[in-house]
Amino acid sequence: MNRKRRFALLIAGLMALSACQTKAPGSPSSSEEAPAQASAQDSQGSQEGPSSSREISPEEMAAKPLSQGEYVEDAEGKKIYQGQGTFFDTFDTVVTLTYFAPDEETFQKYLTYTHDEFLRLHKLYDNYHEYEGLTSVMTVNRLAGQGPVEVDPDLFDILEFSLDHYEASLGKVNIALGPVLSLWHEAREAAGAHEGAEDEDQGPTSGKEARLPDPAALEEANRHTDLAKVHLDKAARTVAFDDPKMALDLGAVAKGYATEKVAKGLEAMGLKNGLLSAGGNVRLFGYHPQGRPWKVGVEDPKTNDRDQALAAMKMESGSSMVTSGDYQRYFVVDGKRYNHIIDPETLYPATLYPSVSVVAGDSGLADFLSTTFFLCNKEEAARVLENYKEQGVDLGVIWVDFDNRVTSTDNLVGALEVRD
Repeated sequence: MNRKRRFALLIAGLMALSACQTKAPGSPSSSEEAPAQASAQDSQGSQEGPSSSREISPEEMAAKPLSQGEYVEDAEGKKIYQGQGTFFDTFDTVVTLTYFAPDEETFQKYLTYTHDEFLRLHKLYDNYHEYEGLTSVMTVNRLAGQGPVEVDPDLFDILEFSLDHYEASLGKVNIALGPVLSLWHEAREAAGAHEGAEDEDQGPTSGKEARLPDPAALEEANRHTDLAKVHLDKAARTVAFDDPKMALDLGAVAKGYATEKVAKGLEAMGLKNGLLSAGGNVRLFGYHPQGRPWKVGVEDPKTNDRDQALAAMKMESGSSMVTSGDYQRYFVVDGKRYNHIIDPETLYPATLYPSVSVVAGDSGLADFLSTTFFLCNKEEAARVLENYKEQGVDLGVIWVDFDNRVTSTDNLVGALEVRD
């Protein structure tokens, strides 16, 4: 069974237990402790590099979102529709919307909006494909070195967002790192990137050549990653590069930013209680209709087993949790594993932690900073936290070390339940 299909089945079961399982008349009681899992990011991009080839068939990719649901009772005995929809064709990950709606028609309306918006944003933020009638990141990369390129407001906004947070995050996430990330992408593709910890001992895919990028090529690519040479004109809504060899890559922020934008749209439409999951990005809406807290699990990076969690984070309404990890996408060279999260200082994959999660009120910021903290040592992390504290932004960080010890910032103590 391929990873995405397996993930879809697992997340469906986990969401049913933790996020939305209610006690229907005549049914046995469900566990209130089973957490929804926040897996490591597995979408295209970032200093996490673009992903390997998709495993979903063309028929599945073209299909409408899969959905299921039933009428259940809330804590007050009122009948509501518990629906869950899943789709696979955006950001190279599994997106699931779990929602308690007045009826099935309302749920389907929200699911259709979620899929349509994710697909639109996926195309805008895509740095590997161009689309007719739309200026994607790939189009910007091709043209911005020749002069200003007008872009969609949602593309301009994410670029502005990423530049605005560059200094506060110590420059750990550089959306202009595209030339370097492209070399790592080619190396992973040549090696046959692994899809999860269960493949760790299998070595590179048979018949594939596993080699690291050439160090000289990485250094040359890095000469074209100066973010100061990216110019945004807010009035004209244009992007321009001083260096024609520059290339943007939004992978460190695109999925979370899209998740937050879709979530805001759903809230404006009237969605009140539910959960939106896009790979390692989890966004909560309102409160659980049965009165128990939302919980999101911290996955075991050694086993990649979503049925077990090292810890469970009790989440507040409207909050997000995003995880970056070294165990979802990697390749092996001479017995050493190389993950997909690239440090802009060394130009090589980060090796400080197997997993870092960020809890914040904004999913885009949580996504951006999960990569940031994955690349920060503890002293650097303290500086980043102080930078955001000065801005009035409340952040929580959860670290998992290579012995599976779970630690967190002080503000998460009490809400984070670490399992024995």
